[in-house]
Amino acid sequence: MKLKSLSVFLYLKGNPKKFIPQILVVALGVFLMYFICIIGGGIENQMKDNILSPYEKLSYVNIDPASVNEQKYIDKLKVNKDIDRIIYSDRVRNLRMKMLISDCGSPGFFVSEGDTSYLMKKFGFKLEEGRIPRDSNEILVNSEYAKSRSLKIGSYLDENVDKGITGKCKIVGLYLGKNIIAFGHIKNLQSVKSTVNSIIIVPKNGKLGKVNSYLDSISNKNITVVSYKDLYFDIGGFFPMFNIFAVIVLVITIAVLTFTICNMNYIHFFDRVSEFSILDAVGYTKLNIFFKLAKEMLIVIVLGFILGIIISFIGGNIFNQVYCEAKGTPVEVYSKWYIVLSLIVPTAVGVFSSIPSLRFLSKMNTIDVLEGRSL
Repeated sequence: MKLKSLSVFLYLKGNPKKFIPQILVVALGVFLMYFICIIGGGIENQMKDNILSPYEKLSYVNIDPASVNEQKYIDKLKVNKDIDRIIYSDRVRNLRMKMLISDCGSPGFFVSEGDTSYLMKKFGFKLEEGRIPRDSNEILVNSEYAKSRSLKIGSYLDENVDKGITGKCKIVGLYLGKNIIAFGHIKNLQSVKSTVNSIIIVPKNGKLGKVNSYLDSISNKNITVVSYKDLYFDIGGFFPMFNIFAVIVLVITIAVLTFTICNMNYIHFFDRVSEFSILDAVGYTKLNIFFKLAKEMLIVIVLGFILGIIISFIGGNIFNQVYCEAKGTPVEVYSKWYIVLSLIVPTAVGVFSSIPSLRFLSKMNTIDVLEGRSL
């Protein structure tokens, strides 16, 4: 009998049918984990962008004018040196943004034209089309939000289009930005100042926490403060829940793939037991043989991982174009963290799948195999 070489590449090249199924199984596991990251990461980012991120720059206060001396409250705000700007708003209303599995809300601020320009600059928004509102029935919205509602310049936004809106507003501008804050207009700023019940508080850079603490200290049951801390408390529970879900899926995926590949390896081992026995008889140690198997598995894992990432990129872009972008809710497809998390799958599978091979080799009786007896 001719002694086979320990060349891993020659063996893989000569036996593709034995290793292609393993490569495909690993690729499928990587794709599953990556796609879950795309969906979960997309939902998490959309919630952060549309609900939380506006309040990293500001807070707003709702006042019950029947119970609170508004001017006295505002005078207290004016003497706070950590506040960069106090903006009077006719009303603060929420718009609803379609997400992957649900909707999320983001505020609509009805302020003066100058305050709209100031807030857009503060948020890093860029006017894409149209102009800033100049009349009380006009509104400026995010271009992705408009796409999700099939709206354009000149369309009207009311409660029939978005239940968060009261009244009827004409869209006069679209902007590019990560969240869907809408901007309306105050026709008469002086009249609003005299009857204000909504105030937007913009802190100086790095002073958000101090300003929010101050707002809490001067507020009561008739003065409602909406801040980053409050909103994070309301929705922050989602993020650890998603992490737990991702870990559960990861563990299940690793367990299923390991079981599948171990069964394949077990069958391959029986097919090659004569080869291993001959190698053992001519002087190769069982550790040398195990390293040969480990190298083969490493190549399978690497090829499966690369194929899985390629499929994930293709599948993620198709998912984005067919479903997400059509609804105005694009998700991130290319992320180093998605790749890192997906790498856990083949790494764990490779480690756990090598254990049965090591145990099998340790129990292999070369003489029994060569004489035709069972292991």
